[in-house]
Amino acid sequence: MNEKSAKVTVILPVYNGEKYLSRAITSVLEQSIGQEEIKLYIINDGSIDESDVIIKKFCQLYPKQIIYVSQENQGVSFSRNLGITNCQTKWLTFIDQDDFFEKDFLDTLIKQAEKNDADVLISGYQRVGIDNEILYQTRLGKGEAAKFSNVALWAKLHKTQFLQENKITVFDNKVGEDIAFSFNELFQSDKVYCIAYIGYNWFDNSVSVSNTIQKNIVDIMPAILNLFAYCINLKQEFTKLEEYFIVLRMIGYLHLTMKSSRRKEFMTAWQELEKNISARFPKWYNNQNIYFKAKGLTPRLFLSMLAFVMIYRLKLLKYSVKNN
Repeated sequence: MNEKSAKVTVILPVYNGEKYLSRAITSVLEQSIGQEEIKLYIINDGSIDESDVIIKKFCQLYPKQIIYVSQENQGVSFSRNLGITNCQTKWLTFIDQDDFFEKDFLDTLIKQAEKNDADVLISGYQRVGIDNEILYQTRLGKGEAAKFSNVALWAKLHKTQFLQENKITVFDNKVGEDIAFSFNELFQSDKVYCIAYIGYNWFDNSVSVSNTIQKNIVDIMPAILNLFAYCINLKQEFTKLEEYFIVLRMIGYLHLTMKSSRRKEFMTAWQELEKNISARFPKWYNNQNIYFKAKGLTPRLFLSMLAFVMIYRLKLLKYSVKNN
C-alpha cells in the first residue's frame, strides 16, 4: 500500500464492533492534522455482526484514507501485527473499536515526537462512560516511572522503523499482550518520552468478554505465567525499577480476579506465581520502590501494589478472597 505521503497510520482491529465502531472511525478521520496525513488500517477479524457494512460505507466515503482488510478470525494480536508489518508511514498508533480520539490527538503527539526524535511517545488517557462522562484520568508526570504507567498499546505514538527493525510485535497471549509489547519497547530504546497531554478516550465497556475482572484466576493463570516468562526473557539484567514494574503487572492480574475466584484457587495460583517471581527476583518484596513511590509513578498504581504486598506480608491475603 502506498502511504508514504501520509505521516501516520492508525491501526484498528475490529471484531463484532458494530455498536461503537462508527465513533472510533470518525474520531480518526476528523483529526485536526488533516485527512491527507492519515492512513486508517482496519482489520476486520471475522466479525459476524454489521461491522463489515459499516466499514465499507466509510471506505466509499474515504477511499484514499482507509485500507481495509477482511479476514477469518485470527485474533487481535495477529491483526495488530499485520498492521505493523504493512505500515509504510513514519509513525503508527493503535485504537480499539470502542474508543475514540480527541480532535487534536494525532497532531499533538506527532509534533512532540518529532521535536524529541522519539522512538515512542506516551501520553495519558481518560476512562469514559456510556454518556462520555469522564470516570477518571491518568495524566503522566515526569520521571522514569512515568514510562511504565501506561502499558497499553494505545495513547502512544510509535516510530514504525523502530518497531520493524527491532522486530517488536504484539505477543499472542490470553492476557497482557500490551504489557509485553510496552516492555519490549522500553527495554530496547532510550528514546521513549512522556507527555502530560490527554487525548485518548478509553471506553468503559464493562460487559466486554475480554474484561479481565470477570475472569476466574484458573482461566488465566497459564497466560499470566506465560506473560511473566516472556517479560523476564527480554533482558539479562533488570534495574530495580524494571523489576518492580514487571512484578506489579503480574500481581495486577491476580488483583483483578479476586472477586471472581474462590479462595483455594486464588491462593494456589498466587503461590505458583510467587514461586516464579522469587526464582527470578529473590526477595522481590524488599524492593524499595514498593514502599517509596518512584518519581513519575501514578498514585493509583503505587497504592494498589503497596496494599497487595502489605496484605501478603501480613499473611492476610487469603482473607481478601471469598471462601466458596
